[in-house]
Amino acid sequence: NDVRLIFVRVHTARHKIRCIVVATPEYIVEHFGKFGKETVKEQLIILPRARQQVLSKKPPILFYPDEAALSRKFKSRIIPQKSRIHDNPAVATTLRLRTIRDFVQSQLIGKRILPSPTKNRGQQLEQMVAAGLGYQVTDVDVLIGGYPDIRHQALEVKIQDAPTVDLGRYSPQFDEQVEGCPGFTTQTVRYLIALTDPQTGTCQGAVLCPGRRLAEHFVYVAEKSFKCQRSIPMAFFDRFDGQAVFNPPYP
Repeated sequence: NDVRLIFVRVHTARHKIRCIVVATPEYIVEHFGKFGKETVKEQLIILPRARQQVLSKKPPILFYPDEAALSRKFKSRIIPQKSRIHDNPAVATTLRLRTIRDFVQSQLIGKRILPSPTKNRGQQLEQMVAAGLGYQVTDVDVLIGGYPDIRHQALEVKIQDAPTVDLGRYSPQFDEQVEGCPGFTTQTVRYLIALTDPQTGTCQGAVLCPGRRLAEHFVYVAEKSFKCQRSIPMAFFDRFDGQAVFNPPYP
């Protein structure tokens, strides 16, 4: 009975919060309908033996080079990036996976990701990686989400400290075009999976490769779940620009 839902609308171009709406579940049901929809969540299983094989490498990185058609034109060194992490990738500013591997080896392995819920740790990792690859990144940037996480590098970033890695809506098991990533598909989008110690949060190793290569070492599964969700028109939030409101009057 004490549940409250908090909606934060962000201006994606200006990276500023436009409004905050706090509502009860009853309010959402009354105005927009009941919750409830069966969803399929794609997952990757990294079994202990496969994880240990990665960690036993010197350095502890499972690596494959790029497979995108234009990868030979990608940058071979990290440069200060003027674009935001959610901008569409461009050949002139996309880093080679070998260059990202050098960053992972020298600056990510051995670093600690503070204990917190999985989503928050993922945002920490995303922010660390983006900053290391030359971006000026804000808290709002990592809150926006989307696929892949660092779209400007066609790079999906994940943490693995349990056998299951949630992939979300997209899985490189299936070759699909990726909206906002011209020249990439789900199988050529690059994946960076940080293998962290579940107790300390320290990054012990990493997987860095095009999505297609994951199936050569790990196992895909699809989990059906009943996820409570409800679509809310964006026009609803337009009424409350510049405000923070609770269960606001709405026709």
